[in-house]
Amino acid sequence: MSGRPAALCRLAAGGHLQDNNLRSEVREKNANLNLILVFLQRLHYNGINKMWCLSEGTESIMNVVLFVIFSSLEYLSVFFFLFALFRFEIKEQILNSIICSVIMSFVSHMFMLEHLSSISSIVQFFILIFFLRLLLRTSWFYSSMMLLIGYIVFALNQTAMPALLKHYNVFKDDVVPYTNQAFLLQGLSCLLLFLYTGFIRFNKGGFSFIEHDGRIKRNFINRSNVTFFVVMIISIIITFISNYWIGSEANPPLVLISFMLLLPLLFLIYLSVKKETADD
Repeated sequence: MSGRPAALCRLAAGGHLQDNNLRSEVREKNANLNLILVFLQRLHYNGINKMWCLSEGTESIMNVVLFVIFSSLEYLSVFFFLFALFRFEIKEQILNSIICSVIMSFVSHMFMLEHLSSISSIVQFFILIFFLRLLLRTSWFYSSMMLLIGYIVFALNQTAMPALLKHYNVFKDDVVPYTNQAFLLQGLSCLLLFLYTGFIRFNKGGFSFIEHDGRIKRNFINRSNVTFFVVMIISIIITFISNYWIGSEANPPLVLISFMLLLPLLFLIYLSVKKETADD
């Protein structure tokens, strides 16, 4: 009889120990949860959550998602246009182009959030040169030349189209990012570039003077390339001035900027045709 109370005491003590262990586990889980919450709050205050928010009160995540989608399509259409224009195989580069385009759309979004749209084009231009060289394994010179042509064509779409739509009262106000007007403009720009790509591919056009074998040629310094280089520097300056003008002024003269962009584009196309016929 005397052994039973002792056994019951041991069971009770064991039960209390289990309860204490359970409580300590619960407290530990709550502590871990609190640590996670504190960590998330720190992330919040450090601005990481800005990736999915818009500045100045327009807090629609859907608008950010739409911006990323349309912006990715814009970059993808530029890549496809360049591949067709310089006779690179599009099918081999689809996945890599999509990845690069999504990355660039987030880069563009972050520049918008930080109100750095006036210098965004300069930074993105050099990032895109790196991506283009990585994708096609061409020299820095030819990667820059290719991208510059595509960049100017894209910029022309972005300036001439709003000027035309404003002239016909389709757009009554300036185009503001993350709005339906901006998404419409992005969609039209993508459509035009995809149409340019299809037209070039259908007519078997484009230029073939850039190496396609994956080997970067070192002896590309000659008279025609020096002329190309000088025109490229002037074109880059004009393009960056135009982008800065658009990004820094509330109501930029889009028609004038379009003509500013058209001139270097015509010179670059002329030199490309001349180089193509010379190589033939």
